Amino acid sequence: MYLVLVCLRYLRLAMALVLVFHVLATCGHREGKYDGDENYDVRIETFAEPEYLRAAIYAFDSEGIGYAAQPLYTKEDYGYSRKEFILHRSGDRGRTWEAIGKRQGNCVEISTYKDYIYFVVYYYDYYKKIDAPSEILRCSTKNNYKLERVSRFDREIYEFHVFNDSTYACGMYLGDDRDTLLVTKDSGKTWEEPALPGNFGGDQYLAYDGNNVYVALFMNDGSGQALMVKDIVNGKETIIPFRSLYSIAASGNLFTANPDLNFYHYDGDTMEEISSFRWNPWQGSYHPKSLVKRGDFVVCRALQFPGETGKKDCLFGSVDGGYHWKSFLMGDDMGFPVVPIGDADDISAGVDSLSVFFTNGKTLNVLTLKKKSGKE
Repeated sequence: MYLVLVCLRYLRLAMALVLVFHVLATCGHREGKYDGDENYDVRIETFAEPEYLRAAIYAFDSEGIGYAAQPLYTKEDYGYSRKEFILHRSGDRGRTWEAIGKRQGNCVEISTYKDYIYFVVYYYDYYKKIDAPSEILRCSTKNNYKLERVSRFDREIYEFHVFNDSTYACGMYLGDDRDTLLVTKDSGKTWEEPALPGNFGGDQYLAYDGNNVYVALFMNDGSGQALMVKDIVNGKETIIPFRSLYSIAASGNLFTANPDLNFYHYDGDTMEEISSFRWNPWQGSYHPKSLVKRGDFVVCRALQFPGETGKKDCLFGSVDGGYHWKSFLMGDDMGFPVVPIGDADDISAGVDSLSVFFTNGKTLNVLTLKKKSGKE
């Protein structure tokens, strides 16, 4: 009889543990119904990544033309340095690429605006661990891709962004977790440092969306962390307290951050939490790395530390503006940015779609969310 009672006691304990793990597994995972199963097509095209494009960085313009900056490695006594890069072009949404020409410097960022391609270039040898200058360069797609210098800095810059023809912004490393935000309104001739009510330390604390720059700050008044959303064009500034902020991302008035991977809608004054997504719900911390939104279509790529083997990284999306989510791909080698592909023809024709380009270091991929014809 005693053995029976002991067995029943352990059985109840086991059932309680199962219930606890079930609750933890579902906590915070508000996936809900995903309309893409019935009303939307989700298509992923995969093609081989050429060996010469390994370690390249990518950008697409509003017409869907792709550009890639491929680093060239030079053997040095202390290791390898990156002193040059080759610019490539794709006219078929990333399927095939042709070389345009060689450029000087270590290209760490590439972006497009209208007829220009912008580059952030460092001039130093990484393994020497020395401070060195950086530049913003650009070339016109209408002028034989001839390079011109926009600005030169005596320190490294990062997260360069073009708001309009004359207004740009970027972060600059100062050291000791005290970086600064730089803004120009004369196409890079002069730069100013907007007054900030706190400090931030690196590209993980900086994001852009429309005319807004998002900065995750450690407040000077000792109140903890807060998100500053500043309209660079008209100067409006909003401060929103947060418990914790790191690895922030924003697109189309949608905002998310580590550690919880909650998603918020920003209406110009306040943040409203609308959802969260965790593919390994009870484990680790979640870091958004790319967020792309067009209309109601959203694609996000995030990393989890720690996590299950094969499930640490996730590419997932939404068709209702971020209220519900569905995972598309999971793996261990998805630590590359998701880049939006412009589709001027679809946009002008009123077609609801979003295409993004990404690589996993082995293949090139295009994911497209598109509303099925006849569906309203």
